[in-house]
Amino acid sequence: MMQLRLKMFFIVKKIGQSSKNFINGISIVLALLLCIQSFADDMLFASEKGNAPKTIYMIHWVKLGRTKIGESFIQYFKEKNYNVKFVERFAMQDKKKIQEYIKEIRETKPDLIYVYSTTGVLELAGPHDATDKSQYITDIPIIAAAHSEPVTSKILKKIGVPTGRNVTGVGHHIPANMIYNIMEQYIAPIKKVCILISDELNAKGSAGNLMGLEGEKKFTSKLFYHELVDKKVTDSSIENNVLGILKEKPDIIYLPSDGNSEANIAKIIQSFAKHREIHSAPIFTTLESMVTTPGSCTFSLFTSYNVMGIMAAFKAEQILYDNKKVTEIPYELGSQMNLAIRGDTMRALKAYPKMSLLETADIFE
Repeated sequence: MMQLRLKMFFIVKKIGQSSKNFINGISIVLALLLCIQSFADDMLFASEKGNAPKTIYMIHWVKLGRTKIGESFIQYFKEKNYNVKFVERFAMQDKKKIQEYIKEIRETKPDLIYVYSTTGVLELAGPHDATDKSQYITDIPIIAAAHSEPVTSKILKKIGVPTGRNVTGVGHHIPANMIYNIMEQYIAPIKKVCILISDELNAKGSAGNLMGLEGEKKFTSKLFYHELVDKKVTDSSIENNVLGILKEKPDIIYLPSDGNSEANIAKIIQSFAKHREIHSAPIFTTLESMVTTPGSCTFSLFTSYNVMGIMAAFKAEQILYDNKKVTEIPYELGSQMNLAIRGDTMRALKAYPKMSLLETADIFE
């Protein structure tokens, strides 16, 4: 920088002497030096803030990989030109792999951890009321994403406030009353609801919350569970559950946010379509990927994955570059919700909604 200043000075001095206007030359050089110094200071600050190398350890829980949440999370940092190294791990819905990642995290000590899903964060950081925290990561900031029941599953005590521990994030919780009201917008009256889930805490929480409305809303419900063999949903289990559900003649079928349903959504819907002569009913979900995927659920009220990813990245940015403590950053819900109908599934099941819903919902084909 000093060499640049001297060089600029002598160049402008020469210009000033040759034009017999040395004073003007000095004025110019001073102005130039001030601009250069200001630019240099800005660049130094940007370098210190944005280009100091950081490591973000990313755990993608579901078999679909990154999902749009992970994609938009990464893109946020790339668009801002932050010097971030992303270490990505794909758990494929295997809890044993989380234990391997915990060991690696303790050895490498990344600056921040991103983890997708309820099961993922509970295996990594534990529930908020865990008595033995030694098996979990408690000393590195964790940004958790995509939880339909963050309170019921004990990720946190309350939505919209700081968690008070090393975990914060963004979820897609939708209250049971809102879910029921959207169901009624598709078909009414609703007398019976069948629900298909696995043993995931978030899915059981969502099912339980809806079933808790039975007395108030005057309907009955029946719960069906995926059978897992070697941690996978079998084709025979899907077929048996679909036949069992259709024999109940439900008005609505509800598939809550569930990693096992998500991984098998095409097969599940195909089975419902294949047996529609037994009974046909619309299938509702609250998970984006379970309605945006071709041939998936009939309709959905869901929180945007893309927006959740951006919100999660902003929280990570606050921790990494704005000196915010993870314990002080509120856990929030995604800020953009969408109401959608899948035209292909609607026709395949011959389960058509009220005209008013067709006019207000996005139609996916």
